[in-house]
Amino acid sequence: MECYLYALVITTSPTEQTVTIGIASFKLSDQHIWGLLMSSSVIASIPTAILYLGAQRFLISGLAEGGVK
Repeated sequence: MECYLYALVITTSPTEQTVTIGIASFKLSDQHIWGLLMSSSVIASIPTAILYLGAQRFLISGLAEGGVK
């Protein structure tokens, strides 16, 4: 929550906004544009999923080594 508020206060123009601030701007007063919200959320999560899939073997081996003592 603090990161969201910090990014919301510090950025002044729409070109400087973070992805989460941009996604939150799709929600109008009491109307939600669900298709746009969900599609942008999936697109924003793709880099994290790719990073996890790339580092998965290192994460698993680290957990396995840490469990044996």
